[in-house]
Amino acid sequence: MEGGFQLKAKSITKRILSIVLVAVMLVSCWVFTAPDAYANQTDYKYSVWVQVDFTKSEGLSNKTYVDLSWEGGSERLFSASNNVSYGDQNYYRELSGFPTGISANKVMYGWFGNGRWTITLHIFNYNTGAYQSLCSFSQDVTGNGNHYGSASVSDNQKPYAASIAGINGSDTLTLNPDGSAVSESYSPGPVRDQYGYNINGATATLTSDNAGGTSFTSNTLSGDANCNRSNDYPVTLTATYGSLTTTKTVTIGTFDYTVNFKSEDGSSTYTNNVTSFDYDAQIAYGGSTPTKTATAQYTYTHDGWSATIGGGTVTLPTATGASPKTYYAHFSASLRSYNITFAYKKASNDNTSLVDASIVRQNVNYGVTPTAPTAVDTVTDAANQIPRVIVTAATTYTFTGWDTEVSSVTGTKTYNAVYTSSRTPYNITFKWVNPSDVGGALLEQTTAVGHGLTPSTPDNTLQDGIPNYEDNVGTWTFDYWNPEVTSVSAAATYIAQYRVSRYNNYTITFHDVANGQDSVSTLHWNDTITVPEAAKAADAQYTYTFSHWVAGTDVTGPAVTPASKVAGNAEYTAVYSTTVNQYTITYKRTLQDGNGTVTDIKTTAAYDYGTVPSSITGTDAIPNLADYPWRPDDTNHYVAGWTNEQSKTLDEGILGNTVFTITYTPVEHTWVSEEGVVTKVATCTETGTRVKTCSVCSKSVESTIAIDPTNHDPVLHTVTPDEMSFDDVYSGASSTGY
Repeated sequence: MEGGFQLKAKSITKRILSIVLVAVMLVSCWVFTAPDAYANQTDYKYSVWVQVDFTKSEGLSNKTYVDLSWEGGSERLFSASNNVSYGDQNYYRELSGFPTGISANKVMYGWFGNGRWTITLHIFNYNTGAYQSLCSFSQDVTGNGNHYGSASVSDNQKPYAASIAGINGSDTLTLNPDGSAVSESYSPGPVRDQYGYNINGATATLTSDNAGGTSFTSNTLSGDANCNRSNDYPVTLTATYGSLTTTKTVTIGTFDYTVNFKSEDGSSTYTNNVTSFDYDAQIAYGGSTPTKTATAQYTYTHDGWSATIGGGTVTLPTATGASPKTYYAHFSASLRSYNITFAYKKASNDNTSLVDASIVRQNVNYGVTPTAPTAVDTVTDAANQIPRVIVTAATTYTFTGWDTEVSSVTGTKTYNAVYTSSRTPYNITFKWVNPSDVGGALLEQTTAVGHGLTPSTPDNTLQDGIPNYEDNVGTWTFDYWNPEVTSVSAAATYIAQYRVSRYNNYTITFHDVANGQDSVSTLHWNDTITVPEAAKAADAQYTYTFSHWVAGTDVTGPAVTPASKVAGNAEYTAVYSTTVNQYTITYKRTLQDGNGTVTDIKTTAAYDYGTVPSSITGTDAIPNLADYPWRPDDTNHYVAGWTNEQSKTLDEGILGNTVFTITYTPVEHTWVSEEGVVTKVATCTETGTRVKTCSVCSKSVESTIAIDPTNHDPVLHTVTPDEMSFDDVYSGASSTGY
């Protein structure tokens, strides 16, 4: 099937181009036709005139529209009738009045400038839920002239029968309880093409499966008592058009039996959760369980249903026969029993008060007398015994009986224990020191005193009160009770407290704490002992370091630590360790320089106090005196010897740093001959010489012999070695050190 558009333009007065767009769409539903005459336009503002006419056709949907779009450079204006509207860039018209569609000769038109025009047909597709374009035509329009164009609809866009729109009618058909017939009419829905359009003249055929004995005639479904069943059931209706089918399920509701469930005497009706039953269904009660008010002696239990008032129980039948049916509740009786409570008291866990307790005789039958618990001093059977005496912190309670006489059971009952009360007694003990056995067992007095009372104290009740006692500290006198005596709330013991009325004095002595001095303190028992710092000055022989204390004065005794507290008279003696002092020995000599200068020869290493210099060997040995001689003079020679300021000798022990100095003692020469030896004879013209020699140091002394006027013939005298003087012996020797 074909379709298309034609576009035609021609000149009109006042140089205005009139273009008539004539569209013909052959989709078996549309026709565009040119109008008989153009509208009379007086607005010369626009250069092109466009007009489109619609012609009615069957099958148009209210979801069909045409749009006319324009692409140009100047403004445009739409005029319309029959509710045609226009927009900014394209024209849109949704047709109404389905299924009649639009009426003939509806027009849209307007003045336009030159441009490109497009006309498109749109149909709503119910299968996809969107519009689809069937055909379209575009044409450029500029200036004078005729413009034509066409568009075709493809084969796959042509309509065909696609679906049946359901079956109209009720979903249920309920049978009448009296068995009379009931019926319901049904009709098929329209046949539609693939675009959702109803196809004119296309009607589906209805059939039924006639389930359960129902009948279907002239599209009417019917049923009567013959169609009744135990439960509701379905009937299927089918609509057919060619190869297209659709179905509908109709539920057949069967009629029900009414059953009444009443009280035992028929005076009231129970509410059942099922008030009616399907044909041949089992009758059952599904409401709340029926009850019957109990008496003091009996309770009642629902055990079934009776067909008559007062009759026996029956089995409920199925729902057949006459309706409605009535059944009556049936009950069985049971003798009642009751809990009998014997309430009593017992002490709380903290023993400060009474708490409730009970023994319950459970399920005692109506008319039976319960057994009461027995009051005993010691409970050994908690299910049958209660305490005869209850002692709390403040009060003692004694059981005397029950508040009412125990009798046969007529219902739940509680019997309450009755008690008398008194103050709870406590042993109160006072203790004090036995002056005859201080440190031994305390004397004591114990009495029973009721709770809340204040006890009398022995210092008030004893004839002489609490006696004094003596110990190492001194004399003690009663002062107060500890803890403080208060009213009785529990057993208590009070201990006498004392104060010292006279202290004993103790002497603590530390000997040799400061170079032989003693430290003596007078203190009281258990006073803190301050141990003095012991120190002893060094002497020439030893340096002393404090070592330890000994008890007493025997320094050879074992070391002890002085007591920190006074526990009697005590004396301690300081013991010191000793270190032998060491000293050096310096050897010196006097130079023979005429000034008496003294210079060191050497100083030794340090040696223990008392070391004898002569016992030292090696490099610290005594220097050899021969190495340090003194040159004799003409009168004397000199003997070297060691001297010390403390007059110590080299064979006595040193008592400190010691200096020994070589000193020289002058001794007159002992001449070999007082006359000497003439070494040159005096003559009348020359003096002569005479030499004397010391026999100890060999020192020679020469003297001059006066001129002998009588000797005119000198004789040479030869001197023997023994006659040589000291000067001759040391002639040319070095005088270094003299």
